[in-house]
Amino acid sequence: MSNPIPVDDPALAKIAKVLTNAYGLREDVHLTRLNIGQGTFNYRALTQGRSLFIKHYQAGDDLVAEAEAVALTRLAGDHGVPVAEVLRSTAGEAISRQGDTAVSVWTWMSGHTITGGFNQAQHAAAGQTLGRIHHTFADHPAGKKPSSELHDWLNPDLTQL
Repeated sequence: MSNPIPVDDPALAKIAKVLTNAYGLREDVHLTRLNIGQGTFNYRALTQGRSLFIKHYQAGDDLVAEAEAVALTRLAGDHGVPVAEVLRSTAGEAISRQGDTAVSVWTWMSGHTITGGFNQAQHAAAGQTLGRIHHTFADHPAGKKPSSELHDWLNPDLTQL
């Protein structure tokens, strides 16, 4: 699931500098790259007796849209959906950028991937969480916009199946 990154990795040095400058974390933070993520490189940070989840955004990422996604995560959490909490920088930012390095810092949530099917309790928990998500976002303004994927979903190219 994770691979230790060499200490002399320049990208890690930049991330560690952002964590120190923007979040007040000690410079001896230990970062381990996680083999998960969509569009970001993700790390588990061990520092000062706690674990954190670090999202490292890539050049060209729309940080305004990413900050909006963070706000939606918080909204879901406020309505009982189990989510990681974003930790604000010392300046109050959800995403901190220094030079070409941008990160967000989250509480670490332990867990594991289930690949063999859910048991009855897991089905119930998943259904309850999905219900909370739908209830939370049912009247959200973003839900009023037409989906960019709706046409393709309703009109599949059957020759490609």
